[in-house]
Amino acid sequence: MKRKMISLMLTATTICMMTVYGNVGTEIAAEAAESSIDNEKEIDFSGITLKWYFGTAINETMVDQIIIDFKEETGATIEWESAGEGAAVLKSRFAAGEAPDVFALESTDALEEWEDHLYDLSDELWVDLVYDSAKEAGMVDNQFLGLPISSEACGIIYNKDLFEQAGITEIPDTLTELEEVCKKLQEAGIQAFGETYMDYGFAAHALSAEFAYELELNPDVVEGFYTKENSLNDFTMTENWFKYIDLTLNYGCGKNSITYSVDDQIADFASGKIAMIKQGTWLADTFLSTNPDINFGLMAIPLTNNAEETKLMVSSSTNLMCVNKNSENLDAALYFVQWFVENAQTYLVELGNSAPPYEGVDTSSLSALHQDMNRYISDNMAFDGFGWEDWPSGFSEDLLAPIQAYCAGQADAEATNDTLTEMFHTRLD
Repeated sequence: MKRKMISLMLTATTICMMTVYGNVGTEIAAEAAESSIDNEKEIDFSGITLKWYFGTAINETMVDQIIIDFKEETGATIEWESAGEGAAVLKSRFAAGEAPDVFALESTDALEEWEDHLYDLSDELWVDLVYDSAKEAGMVDNQFLGLPISSEACGIIYNKDLFEQAGITEIPDTLTELEEVCKKLQEAGIQAFGETYMDYGFAAHALSAEFAYELELNPDVVEGFYTKENSLNDFTMTENWFKYIDLTLNYGCGKNSITYSVDDQIADFASGKIAMIKQGTWLADTFLSTNPDINFGLMAIPLTNNAEETKLMVSSSTNLMCVNKNSENLDAALYFVQWFVENAQTYLVELGNSAPPYEGVDTSSLSALHQDMNRYISDNMAFDGFGWEDWPSGFSEDLLAPIQAYCAGQADAEATNDTLTEMFHTRLD
């Protein structure tokens, strides 16, 4: 668990009156000209401290710079906290009367749970700059309650140099081709996979791939699963999903995968000891800081033998910026969110190495992983989400034990599905 609290306090009382929409960018200003919103509202930032909460890890360099720059522009203080515990700490903050002004939630489900606390951002001037596909992630009952901060992709990160050493010239688009890649790597003395079924988050991402495919190809089966009419054994993708898991075990760490940590995985991939890991764009900065010369790429997890069905999982709902509608500093909080969007190029792209889903942002400087993500998106070969967006709360943690049992050879595929189904359906109650 990691917590960090930063507070930049004003050294003197500063009177800073600012017009909310006074310094907007060209596109937002054009929207303002046609808007009925009062764009002459003034904010007195003197003595204001905005509390900004993240339940997951965040790029600290980016946030630190945001705090400095926002204070320089407005005179206001930003105090931020990253608890790494999802909404658990957030709930305690609200219960203790210490609710943040701005905070991040992780999914549309979380928005629904917190709806009574969230300000409807629908009429904010910057909203039209958010891509429609991303905007859906922040919508609940026709209200825009959460600003997507970035688009992230989950797939297989691969080492291009190791692929070249093994004579692999094309990335695999089918499950059969993935197995051939594993064999070529093995013949070249290279470990193909290094997967950490020790970590519930990793295991959840793995299982979510099956859901992403099933939702795309057989949504009725998934609907029946949520109404308890079907089990995971009824999923048309389940056989191929277990074949994929078997590849990661047989050409990876085997049973030791359940004691292989994320830190070990990252270190081994960064140093070139393994060729593939199922991870995502969120690790780009970590790998580049560890090995600036790493030559890597991102590909979709192939769960079929039809290349046209093989898509990359892409989501804009893993970090949604929300505003506490009962904030004592509501106008200042709304101004901050607008300022954040206006300056996405500087903070999200250039400092945060992330891909904000906003018009007018240039992501050409981002990592190879982000460029591959953009290629899948532009080719219409991306799933809209990771597949787990509608999972009941707690299931992501539940699933680790049965998946570990399968990896250790203690349960077969059918029994594993039976256990996962029972856990899932219990969580629905």
